[in-house]
Amino acid sequence: MQRLIKRLHCPSPKLATRPATHRSYTSSAPAAKRPSNGPKPALDIKHIRQNPELYETTCRERLYESQAGNPAKIIALSEQLVQLQHSGRGLRERANLLRRVLANPATLTDDSTLGDLKALSREELRADARRVKEELAGIVRAEADARREVEALALALPNLTSDETPRGAEPRLLRHVGRRPEFDEEGRSSGSGAARIWRSHAHIGAELGLLDFAAAAQSSGWGWYYLVEMLAWTRADPAQAREVFEEMLDVQTEMLESLGLHARVLEMPTADLGASAARKVDMEAWFPSRQEHSDGWGEVSSASICTDYQTRRLQTRARPGGRASGSGGGDDVEFPWTLNGTALAVPRVLAALLEVGWDERARTVAIPECLRPWMDGLDKIGPPTNRN
Repeated sequence: MQRLIKRLHCPSPKLATRPATHRSYTSSAPAAKRPSNGPKPALDIKHIRQNPELYETTCRERLYESQAGNPAKIIALSEQLVQLQHSGRGLRERANLLRRVLANPATLTDDSTLGDLKALSREELRADARRVKEELAGIVRAEADARREVEALALALPNLTSDETPRGAEPRLLRHVGRRPEFDEEGRSSGSGAARIWRSHAHIGAELGLLDFAAAAQSSGWGWYYLVEMLAWTRADPAQAREVFEEMLDVQTEMLESLGLHARVLEMPTADLGASAARKVDMEAWFPSRQEHSDGWGEVSSASICTDYQTRRLQTRARPGGRASGSGGGDDVEFPWTLNGTALAVPRVLAALLEVGWDERARTVAIPECLRPWMDGLDKIGPPTNRN
């Protein structure tokens, strides 16, 4: 299988960089309006109708309480659609008979299927045709409204949750990355085990002249940061998706290890999943300044499997065999699965590097060895007066 993600040691990894705000997954947030010229979603409404309890449970587990009733509403609307379609068929049949009679009145004498139409005058036939036309137009509008409502209700549902995802609000610890740094009482890295750390990245960055929060807030607003992201797609195959997902996690782990950061890898619970993710794994680096309120941990990267949730909404199809049907041996078209991962939340990683590499006595920050070739060989950063 062709690799979709470049390894960290490749000379030119294809990673996307974009600005982003802090992500919030509250179900009460208004849904973004789809553009009128956007692709029409290809949602699996049949699967929702056949598994309403599964979708309702998914909504409740993922705190989408207001959407938990959507499957039942979809079933009710689908039943209304069947009734409308049945009524529409009857009206179309009568409209066809009326057209025949009005076009050729002679058929009244020898057609036994015309029923009550034989007793109507030409004016009555025309009036009945107008009535049928108006009723049929109303049914067509009602069908369109019902279909739009079904689609809107289905679009609001979150993805189905993977078996690996913990139910509830507590993540499951998968493993740790790197070794936790230790500091002496003056805030220098050491093996003493003492933990009196009071310097945050904000203090360190300001003291070294590296960070200007006031100017940043004025130019871009609070809460903005840059993400280096990985994107991939696979066949609709859980085993293949898992293989690519593990490769994304390997890339993230390799980056954190190379930077000398201590981190933990968490399987995130249902309460923390966004709508598109079936599974999500976060990596949280250890920040000395956060020990009192979050045990020192802060998210720096994540990765998600989104199955066909996004491709169905974008009408993105693939023919894995690469040949059109009918050409001999070609595979059927399918909705591929998508995966995404934050390789690095750059400012958060920089914040962790400032805190972990800080030497309180020397007033310097150690530069990770893997970054030194891009820092003109410097092994530490000091105050502006100490720089040449």
